[in-house]
Amino acid sequence: MNRRQNYRTTSDNEVLIVRADASTAIGTGHVMRSLALAQAWRQHRGKVVFVSAELPKNLERRLTIEGMRVVRVEDDRSDAARVIQWTRQLAASHVVLDGYQFSGEYQAAIKNAGLRLMVIDDFGQAGLYHADWILNQNYCASKDLYPRCAPGTGLLLGPNFALLRHEFLQKRQPTRHVPRIARRVLVTLGGADPDNTTLKIIQAFQCMRIESLDIVVVAGGANPHVESLKRAARRGHANIVVKVNVADMPSLMGWADIAVASASTTSWELAFLGVPSLLVVLAENQRIPSAGAEEVGVALTLGWHRDLDSKEMAQRIQTLILDQELRSYLARRGMELLDGRGAERALAALTSVAPRH
Repeated sequence: MNRRQNYRTTSDNEVLIVRADASTAIGTGHVMRSLALAQAWRQHRGKVVFVSAELPKNLERRLTIEGMRVVRVEDDRSDAARVIQWTRQLAASHVVLDGYQFSGEYQAAIKNAGLRLMVIDDFGQAGLYHADWILNQNYCASKDLYPRCAPGTGLLLGPNFALLRHEFLQKRQPTRHVPRIARRVLVTLGGADPDNTTLKIIQAFQCMRIESLDIVVVAGGANPHVESLKRAARRGHANIVVKVNVADMPSLMGWADIAVASASTTSWELAFLGVPSLLVVLAENQRIPSAGAEEVGVALTLGWHRDLDSKEMAQRIQTLILDQELRSYLARRGMELLDGRGAERALAALTSVAPRH
């Protein structure tokens, strides 16, 4: 029998294995976006187990609170074998991989074990893909990124498949109020920010002379620079509050008139909620998503983090604060392009009888 037709029908007790990592070095985006798909599975299908080689304790707690199990593996040559071992132990038949280390060889091992496989991807770095489905949610995702795929591999491309967690879906409002001047500003560069780019952004606000701004800076649980951020926030005239490991980000995004954010999973959440944003590129894998977001009109990009100048950033941020028409456009485009059903569509594909082109 063809290995791509050897699937069991899913049930309410089916187990999904998600293989993803998070750390200060690689950030938390892989885990957080795959969590959206895991939430959909939990709601409609059954149990979820995250298999990780690296995972901060606060993020492990988050997954546990969500009712998901976490198991650890070594990130080495036995990685795929360990995942397969867990699928057999848990009677799981579906696997999701999210990370840049999962090569074509790794995928082939999963498929040869008779498992149903989805790979969440950004730019086609794995070479020959063996997954049943490749999901690339980026605005400019194209089939040209995947010239080498095993027979039967399906592509889920573009913002229709944006993976947004339940807590954001629940906060969406039909319309977004856009004030004449943006007084409430959110700064969030993800869970880690190892190069402390957030400090440059705080310094940019200290250069500005717009009165009555309320600025909330969110430092993730894996951020090693919290104390330096708090010291910087206390200097100068700007009203800046630093919050660490915020539990309710959707409400904070709903509060904000604009955001300065990393070009990561966070940028999708902001666009979905209609928050006009300036995006900072913190890693190579964020260059394409950032450019795509600006191209389709859901955000502006500030560029590569090491090239940022505080005075220049201050000018760019101030322009967005004062330009109500531009903010209205960005908010509207984000809400037009993202309908919040991406995880639902991905789940339907993952549990379908066979990939469809």
